Amino acid sequence: MNNKIEYKNNIQIVTKENKKYIKLKGDNTKEELYDYLSSKNFNNFFKPIEKTKDYKLYPFIENRTQDKEERANELINIMSELHNKTTSYKEINKLQIKKIYTNQKENLSSIRNYYFEIQDYFETKEFPSPEEQLLLNNISNIYKAINYSEFKIDSWYEKINKKNQCRYVQLHNSLSLDNLLLDKNYYLINWNNSEQNLPIYDFINLYKKEFNNLDMKKLFSNYQRKYKYSEEEQLLFESLLSIPPKIIFNKSHLINTIKTRQHLNYIELTSEFLKNDKENQENNK
Repeated sequence: MNNKIEYKNNIQIVTKENKKYIKLKGDNTKEELYDYLSSKNFNNFFKPIEKTKDYKLYPFIENRTQDKEERANELINIMSELHNKTTSYKEINKLQIKKIYTNQKENLSSIRNYYFEIQDYFETKEFPSPEEQLLLNNISNIYKAINYSEFKIDSWYEKINKKNQCRYVQLHNSLSLDNLLLDKNYYLINWNNSEQNLPIYDFINLYKKEFNNLDMKKLFSNYQRKYKYSEEEQLLFESLLSIPPKIIFNKSHLINTIKTRQHLNYIELTSEFLKNDKENQENNK
């Protein structure tokens, strides 16, 4: 189709017959999902108004508010409502639990060995590059994050094996401010990755996208007032959130330094976020 195409906040917008629509390529969201959400009285979603095997069109709505904090709070409210309305309790699958545990342990071991190797290599250099020196100066924080994540996953595995059931929700799995539209109400789009799984994953995904841009402490506190994690969920949440990213260097010192600083910021801010959350839990006991 011959349409005007533009982009806004990473969203493709097409103009067709003088009307604007959001175009999502590769959107394989099933009608069954919309029916399920409706059956749970969750209505903060748009159904596509046109669909083919390659794309779907949704109504385009010009957001009336550009305040990120306000939009983020609304996103948290909708996420809480989604989780509350779709919560179910299922018998724990011991094989699945073991798989989560084993994968996390193996991932952490791989990350630790990776940093051991590059630390050994960088320390042999008489004049490390700026990004290499930046990493060496902060390498202890990376190992602390790995150890913390490992401690939490061990604690989670010990506790979850004593349980018979765990909570599942319908995850949106792509939460972001870009996927939140405001008409008369707020609506979520882009349900392509939605699935039934543990509730922790929606906030983890949002945190990793926005940790540097939003007050995640405040947002998480608001979320927990509406949908409180169990002890086991909190342990797994902390373990997964605190995994330090692998810093992969390329040939540009400038890009390497920027990337290293960004990854170190994630580790530092996440450590502070988890410390703050622990203090809040203690105060609310």
